Amino acid sequence: MFKNSKPYLLATILIVMGLANLFRSLDAVHHTINLLGLTVLLYSLLFKKWVQFQK
Repeated sequence: MFKNSKPYLLATILIVMGLANLFRSLDAVHHTINLLGLTVLLYSLLFKKWVQFQK
C-alpha cells in the first residue's frame, strides 16, 4: 500500500515546501517555476493512476 503512495507523498511535500518558500522569499520566479514543475509531476502521477483504474 505505501509503495504506491510514496511518489504522491513526496510530490505533495515538495509542493507544500515550495509554497512555504514562495511566501518566505522574494525570489518568486524561481519558486513559481519549481511549483509548476512539481504540480505537473503530481498530476501526471495522478493521471497515470487514473488510467490504471479505468482498465
